[in-house]
Amino acid sequence: MDAFHVVFLVGVVVLGMSLIVSLALSNDELKELSGAEMRATADGGVVDGTDEN
Repeated sequence: MDAFHVVFLVGVVVLGMSLIVSLALSNDELKELSGAEMRATADGGVVDGTDEN
């Protein structure tokens, strides 16, 4: 039963560290289209994946 407290505390520490790391990551814009987006635009299709056909 004591192990549950330890496991929970380790989980909280890992969650806190993950939050800090995720907030520290830079928020860069994508500079290139993905392969699916390039194919859709080359075919004259819609980029968001919704076809009207």
